[in-house]
Amino acid sequence: MGFTGNLKTVPFPDILQLISTGKKTGKLKITRQHQSKEIFFKNGNIIFASSSNSQDDLLGNLLLKKGKISKYDLEKAINLQETSGKKIGMILQELNVLNPHEVEECLKIQIEEVIFSLFSWEAGDFGFQDNIFPPENQFITELDTVSVIMEGTRRIDEWVELKKILPGENKALKITSFPKVKGDEIILTLDEFQVLNLINGERTLPEILQVSVLGEFITSKAVHKLITKDLAEAIEIKGAPVSSKKEEENLLVLIAKVYSAAFQVTDRTIQKKLGAGKSKILNNGFSSQKNLYPVLGSFIKERGHIDSESFVQQALKLPKELRLWKLLAALNALLTEYLKLTAYVLGENVLKQIVFEIRKELSVVLLEQSEIVKKYDLETEIYKTLKAV
Repeated sequence: MGFTGNLKTVPFPDILQLISTGKKTGKLKITRQHQSKEIFFKNGNIIFASSSNSQDDLLGNLLLKKGKISKYDLEKAINLQETSGKKIGMILQELNVLNPHEVEECLKIQIEEVIFSLFSWEAGDFGFQDNIFPPENQFITELDTVSVIMEGTRRIDEWVELKKILPGENKALKITSFPKVKGDEIILTLDEFQVLNLINGERTLPEILQVSVLGEFITSKAVHKLITKDLAEAIEIKGAPVSSKKEEENLLVLIAKVYSAAFQVTDRTIQKKLGAGKSKILNNGFSSQKNLYPVLGSFIKERGHIDSESFVQQALKLPKELRLWKLLAALNALLTEYLKLTAYVLGENVLKQIVFEIRKELSVVLLEQSEIVKKYDLETEIYKTLKAV
């Protein structure tokens, strides 16, 4: 028998306790504003959990941050996923990049993080449905629900203490220049050592949490320890702060300009060499190639022009974790295929001329936002594609 309610009246740990005691099998869904999370149970134990963010994107990001795969591996897997519809984990196994045990290990961590994040939710509608099972081909684990309740409750108690020390979003973390320690040795746990390597005097705590492989709670706990051990300190960020959202929008506009310029330089050369009539052959080829990358949506117009406003709006709808990589992987692949098709029709000498003209035009475009270009290594991305053709 199912049940519904709100976390304001029935806390999340109490819901887990009810399901565990009743040895229930089914799905618990909890929704808050635009977020939703689902937990599946079998005989009272947790077997699967997912977030409103794409499971594949979260897994790919986790594998990348843990160093299990390279950026190239992930881009290749994403491109194959667009055409095959298979799960990222399955594709990486088929490519012999990962073995099943490595995928399962990361999936289990991912499931745990989804569940533990719910302990901090004070409001949200929930509903439990009996005998609803996870989607097919999902990784199934088994977590003792009572143990999860105990660990989640312990974490909440610790969060209260952590937040007394942890810095706000407007401060960066730096390694202390002259730590006040006794003796010649500094003893760190492995978690603390990993987090210490992420502190560079520029990253804020949210930025450190984003790149850390340890999860939000363990990373925050390590930062807390480093601060209390006087090995790290919070500092004011120099200069006028730019919101991460505004910076991302600027980055997306720049990407639109960069690839629009590359496509249009290619198109101008084709028009000049073949004339308006014959150039339609290559234009049709471009349109066919574009349809292979659904992530590019409809913002790339005829002859390769990218509408910046439409590009930003559609890009921001993609899951944040892999938004940039998904877009760049698809745009680089499309540009590569377009240039190869052009070389096939017009020859290698014309291709070299096009690449030269693209480089010349991009040198001007990239100067517009030199700081963002450097931060996100955008210049390397586009030039690597041009070099590989």
